Amino acid sequence: MRKPGNPDTPAIVRDLQAGDTYGEVAARYGRPLNCIYNMAHRYGIRRRSETYDEG
Repeated sequence: MRKPGNPDTPAIVRDLQAGDTYGEVAARYGRPLNCIYNMAHRYGIRRRSETYDEG
């Protein structure tokens, strides 16, 4: 079951846009890495240098 919305989303997206790694952001917000990855994908943030299981 999905939670309706995520209050951390704007902050997470902002951090990713600022260049933080998925692993750093996942640790900072206590989120699973795949959650961060999906969020980045949804907002069109691309990382060439990072793999899915980085962090």
